[in-house]
Amino acid sequence: MTLRTKRLVLAALAAYALVGSFFWIRRTEDFGGYLWAGETLLQGRPLYEEFAPGVRYIWPPFFALVAVPLALLDRVSPVLSRAVWIAVNLASLLAVLAVVARRVYGKVLRLAAETGEGEISLAAAGLVVPLLLTDRFVSTNFDHLQINLLLFALVLLGLELGAKGRDVAGGALIGLASAIKVMPLVFVPYLVWRRKRRLAAVVAATWTAFSLSPALVLGPARFAAEMAAWRAEVAKGWGVGKMNQSAFALFDRLLGHGFLPFAVPGSSSIPESGRLAPLVATALLAILVAALALVLFRDAPAGSVAELCEWSVVFAVSALFAPVAWKAYFCILLLPNALLFSAWRSEDTPQRARRIAGALLFAAGLCAWLPAPGLVGGRLAGRLEMSSLPALSALVLLFGALWLRALPRAPG
Repeated sequence: MTLRTKRLVLAALAAYALVGSFFWIRRTEDFGGYLWAGETLLQGRPLYEEFAPGVRYIWPPFFALVAVPLALLDRVSPVLSRAVWIAVNLASLLAVLAVVARRVYGKVLRLAAETGEGEISLAAAGLVVPLLLTDRFVSTNFDHLQINLLLFALVLLGLELGAKGRDVAGGALIGLASAIKVMPLVFVPYLVWRRKRRLAAVVAATWTAFSLSPALVLGPARFAAEMAAWRAEVAKGWGVGKMNQSAFALFDRLLGHGFLPFAVPGSSSIPESGRLAPLVATALLAILVAALALVLFRDAPAGSVAELCEWSVVFAVSALFAPVAWKAYFCILLLPNALLFSAWRSEDTPQRARRIAGALLFAAGLCAWLPAPGLVGGRLAGRLEMSSLPALSALVLLFGALWLRALPRAPG
């Protein structure tokens, strides 16, 4: 890529961030729920009650503490609170790309077109292409002012610190992310299996401490009541409409409701079928992934591409096998996209493996982007989402990361 091309790419990225921010800053979306949680805690009202028609607070009590600063900023100015949140998300994305630059390419990220030895530009193909392949999921976080990019950055930075032997700092970051949204806890059994028991113990301890910390503000009795209310909200489920792209929702639409792929119009309000087949299929898929991981996840040196492949698999599992998986959860696919793109471009990768890596990238990208309403129209996009194309994109990259890990020497 020429210097002029890199400058054009950087200008396009900057324009996208600036123009996008103009629209994002005027939206409420999920961010409205965050503000409601913080404000409710400040006012001493119960958290788990309806704050909009048919909409309830569903995050753990600890998240309300995290949202308090946002609510205080919103009291000053709604524009200010959203601007700060957009800046946090942009910083999180840059932090993730910086880790990819260091760990996949062994270089330091630079936000300029010109780079020196040991540096890589943000406009380099090795970063821009994986970002574009994942952009449908990354952009959803900005469109809906969500928190998934921040959680991705916290966990990824925590894993990197742990790989450097800084278990307390790394475990605290992963524990913090897990207290906000439980999904990153799936890294605890992985870390135990990889004999990183100290890091796993710090994650578990800090998750427990953060999760219990609201009791210091609410008092033990009210905290216990809020925890019970949260568990009750979670038990209600989220249904298996087109927005839910979890593995269970995929199988429930197919085996539970009997929806034929591409034949059913998109709908967001479909209850679970209650049938056993989707649960069995989800469990069998989870067992298959776990069995492959137990066989493959051995003796990966710290800082190696093989270790990054393992992280990619666990990230994908945390999103796919959650009870609900909104598309924004799949921003974590940036990591396996970068690994497969690096393998596809590397001259050290055997030709056959390069072709496989390229085919996996193409298949995952196609499944991610085909349901975009701007490309195919809203009705067809709904049908494609009902057919679980975003979930299939995540599955392709999950098994792609397992395949890459199984190579005699993971390329990069």
